[in-house]
Amino acid sequence: MTNYIAYYRVSTKKQSLGLDAQKDIISTYVANIGGAIISEVQEKESGKDVRGEARLSNRPILIGALNECKRLGATLIVAKVDRLTRDIEDGAHIFKNYKVQFCDHPDISPLELGIFLGMAQQEREFISQRTKQGMAKSAKQAGNPHLALKTEDGLALIEKNHELIKKNRKTRADRATANVKAFAAIKYMKGTLREKADYLNRNGFVTSTNKMWHPTSVSRLIDRYEETVDIA
Repeated sequence: MTNYIAYYRVSTKKQSLGLDAQKDIISTYVANIGGAIISEVQEKESGKDVRGEARLSNRPILIGALNECKRLGATLIVAKVDRLTRDIEDGAHIFKNYKVQFCDHPDISPLELGIFLGMAQQEREFISQRTKQGMAKSAKQAGNPHLALKTEDGLALIEKNHELIKKNRKTRADRATANVKAFAAIKYMKGTLREKADYLNRNGFVTSTNKMWHPTSVSRLIDRYEETVDIA
């Protein structure tokens, strides 16, 4: 039976409401696979600085939990990938040196992890940029009463952009995952491009644009991934 240390991260007071959801996700997952949660840790970290201040070195609770996992031979379990970190370098370091399990992606590969963290990091940078732009607009409006756009409208625009970024991020992640899975299915398969396309179509694989596979799309898939994806 695998022993787990549960790690929960909340980013702001508003997002503290997500703590119960994280606990429910982890407890349900561990119960279903027959593991045991031997410890729980919680950390508040904004992750808002894109220049390094929110890096792993400023995450003492996470560092302590990782070291405790190594000492006990336990696995750190996290509800979602982006609850661990939104930094590519930190995520790669943790995944390489410690045992980590994500409830939303239990069989995640290093390539998929890099994709998800890259999108999370980009989203964080976009949010920071939008927030700064909104603040600048608000300051300008305060000094110019003739501007029609009010502060509330600027904040609403930021929120709308945030939701669009999240939606686009999920779409890109889904497309990348579809490609990785399709390549894994045919990586060691012999035969022509037509035979590989037929195999993918028969087994329910679709392209990143949700279409059927053809020899040309299979060829592009192989060219894109054969030097970078390790399916071992």
